[in-house]
Amino acid sequence: MPSKSGEAILKKIIQFHPYARAIMITGWADKSIEMRVLEAGAKAFIEKSHVQNELFQVIDEVLQN
Repeated sequence: MPSKSGEAILKKIIQFHPYARAIMITGWADKSIEMRVLEAGAKAFIEKSHVQNELFQVIDEVLQN
């Protein structure tokens, strides 16, 4: 995203909707980013290269918790 990072947007979403069930999808697979967004409130983190294989499974898991 050109103007803000996904992490910054996630923090705003959680600020206004603390019970939001956000799933972060990124092309930059980095453990430190993954840990930060999970700590910021994301319920799951998926690399774009794995989206097709994992997306429906992760959505199901997030909705059931």
